[in-house]
Amino acid sequence: MKVHLMPNLDKPQALECALQVAELLHKANCGINVLKPEHAELGLSYARVYDTRDECVQDCDVIVAVGGDGTIIHGAKHALDHDKLILGVNAGHLGFLAQAEMDGLSRMVERLLKKDYEVEHRFVLFASIEGGSRNVTGYAINDAVVARGFASSLVDLALYCDGKYLDSLRGDGVIFATPTGSTAYSMSAGGPIVDPVLDAILMTPICSHQLTTRPLLFSASKTLSVTCNRPEEQQLFLSLDGGVPMPLEENEFVTIRKAPRAARFVNFGEREFFEVFSEKIVQKR
Repeated sequence: MKVHLMPNLDKPQALECALQVAELLHKANCGINVLKPEHAELGLSYARVYDTRDECVQDCDVIVAVGGDGTIIHGAKHALDHDKLILGVNAGHLGFLAQAEMDGLSRMVERLLKKDYEVEHRFVLFASIEGGSRNVTGYAINDAVVARGFASSLVDLALYCDGKYLDSLRGDGVIFATPTGSTAYSMSAGGPIVDPVLDAILMTPICSHQLTTRPLLFSASKTLSVTCNRPEEQQLFLSLDGGVPMPLEENEFVTIRKAPRAARFVNFGEREFFEVFSEKIVQKR
């Protein structure tokens, strides 16, 4: 087995954790791929070093992402691009997507190398900016957010489902979340918690200025669109999984649909989702 070790070295515990994982993998004669800048920090003499992330991922069987949920999502997107498995190790705060903690690394590596796990397929969104001259697309494992920029005024949005008018929204914007992302920004905006085994699109308004506006849950077969009612006065931005916001031009709109393939997570089946939710959110209040 070949593993691409992908640590977030901005996390205080990630370096120590990644080194422990690397030693365990090396002792088991597992190949380890690392990116050149990360190798400078890790200093693993036995690792294969690559110039680009794509090269690391192409030449591996599984990505082991060490950090918080943001690191795991970042790794999952690379895994998605190359149809690889992703395994998250929590060296951050919450670690909803992690399948291992620092006190269980030896058991994690043992089960990984024995292939003693299930592959959990997580629903992914495919977002596109349409209506203009450019072709901008991207995946979202947590959420796609369409919102105003730095202006203090609200935005007026029109929402469509399968090309038919659904509703108008006046507020800061709207979140289109996967079930995986229902515990992230959508939850903070008042959206429900959705079991990640479901295939569904969750739409959560951000700071709506209307009493009747509520979050909605759509079938994964639906295609949702959002456009600005006053594009000459207001500018919208699209952000995928908390990435750099992309400004929309005057005639453009955003379309959200189910991605053609799912993200594949290693799942050891030791803890159920709502058990993790209770431990990391409910009991930490």
